[in-house]
Amino acid sequence: MKKLCCAILAVAAAVVVMPAMAQEPENIEAPEAVEATETPETVEAAETPEDNTISRYRRSSLYTMLIAHPDQEFGGEIGEVFLAMPTPDKFDDHSIGAEYKTITSTTGSKRKKRGSDANFPDIENHLASGRVPARMVARWFNRHPETGAFDMTLIQERGNYDATLADVALADMGARGRAVLADAGEELIGKTFLMVNDITYYDKSKATKAAGTGLRVLGVLGALATGDSSYIDLGETAGGITEAFGGFSVRITSYLYRLDWSEEVAATFYQDLWTDSSNLDAARVAAFDTSDLFRLTYIGSHSANAGNVTVEGFQEQTDAALISKVCVRALDRSIVELQRTYDEFKVNTPIHAIDQSGDVMVQIGLKEGINERSQFEVLEQIENEEGRTEYRRVGVIAPVKGQIWDNRYMAAEEAAEMEAQGVENTDEEAKEGNVNLSATRFRKVSGRDFYPGLLVREMTIRAQK
Repeated sequence: MKKLCCAILAVAAAVVVMPAMAQEPENIEAPEAVEATETPETVEAAETPEDNTISRYRRSSLYTMLIAHPDQEFGGEIGEVFLAMPTPDKFDDHSIGAEYKTITSTTGSKRKKRGSDANFPDIENHLASGRVPARMVARWFNRHPETGAFDMTLIQERGNYDATLADVALADMGARGRAVLADAGEELIGKTFLMVNDITYYDKSKATKAAGTGLRVLGVLGALATGDSSYIDLGETAGGITEAFGGFSVRITSYLYRLDWSEEVAATFYQDLWTDSSNLDAARVAAFDTSDLFRLTYIGSHSANAGNVTVEGFQEQTDAALISKVCVRALDRSIVELQRTYDEFKVNTPIHAIDQSGDVMVQIGLKEGINERSQFEVLEQIENEEGRTEYRRVGVIAPVKGQIWDNRYMAAEEAAEMEAQGVENTDEEAKEGNVNLSATRFRKVSGRDFYPGLLVREMTIRAQK
C-alpha cells in the first residue's frame, strides 16, 4: 500500500509541473451553498408580464476578432473554427463584417520574446486601417451601405424604446426624445465591446509523456536501490496513468476594448454627422467617411491555457469537434475572467422562473463561471422621471449545491458519448455541474419576493477553492 501511495503522490507531483492555468483571483468568503435535499418541480410564473419583460432586457453588445497564425500548427483549423463561432448568447452580436474579423499576425518569433504586448501593433493597425470604431458606430445607426443614411431601427429594437423613435426627426425632438437618446447612449452604445483573441495551439502531450517517462525512470531507480522489481511495475503504471491525461490544448490571450460614446462624441455626431433618408446631406455623408471622432478604449487583457483533458479510451467524434470545443470553451472562459476583473463588462441576465419552493431559476451556469461560492444581486430595472434607465437592488441570491447547470459548449454531447463508451468523466469542472438541467437553481439570501423578468448580476465571481 505504501508503494501505491508513493506512486500516486509521484503522479500528483508530475501533474503539478505541467503547464498551469492562469492563477485565480483571491477568494472572498461567501455563505456556504445549501444542498438541494429535494428538487421541486420548476414552474413558470403564473402570468407572463404584458410587456414581455424577459425578452426585453438589454444586453451589452460584442464583436470578436481573431489574431490569426496561419503558419503555426493548427493555425488554419483554429481560424476556421473561430469564424464559425456564434457570438456568446449573453451579448448582442455587433458584427461589422467578416472581412474585419481576422488580424494576421506579423510578430513571428517576437511574440514569444515580448509576450502579449507584441500583438498591440497588429491590433492597432487593423483597427485604424479598417476604421473599425466608425464602423461599429455605423452599425448602431443602421447606416445604409450605398446612401450613407442613418436610422434608429437597431437602437429601437435593442433598447425596447417606443417604435416612434425610429421615425422621429432629431431636429424636432423635445426633452423626452433627447432623454431617450441619452439613455440609448449610456445603456446601449456605451456598452459596446470589442474582444480581440489570440488563440494558439500547444502540445500538452509532450509534457504528459515527459512526466510519464520520469515516473518510469523513478521506478527503475527504485528497483535498483532496493532490489525489489515491483517498483518497475509501479513506475510503469503511474507513467501510463500520467500519459493518459492529454488532449488538444490552446493558449488564449484576449484583449478587451470599449467603444467610446461620451456626451461630447454624441453631440458632435448628432449635430455634424447625422443624416437620414428624409433629408440626405452628401456633405455629412462624406464627413462621416473621413471622421476621426470615434475611438476604442483599451480596458485590459487576460491570458490562460485551456484544453481538453481526457482519459485514454475516450474518442472525440472528429478532430474538428475537439478543436471547436476547446476553442469555444477557451473563449467563454476568457470572457468570465475579464468579467471578474472589469465590472463594466459584466452582464445582466433575467430570472427565468420561480419554482414552488421559491427558488429562483436563471439560465446561466458553468459557462458563465458559476460555482457554489458565487453570489448575485437581483436588480429591478426602472425608468426615472427624465426617461433614463436605473437599476435598483432588491435582493441577493446564491446557487444551490448540486443544482448548477453545465451549459458549456458540447458538454451534454460529451457526457452522452462518454457514457456510451463506458468511460468515466474525469473533468473536475464537469463534476460541479449537471448537463441534464436547463437552468441553475438559486436560493434567496436576502430580499423580497422575486418574479421572472427581474435581472441578476454577479456581485463577485469567486474562484472555487
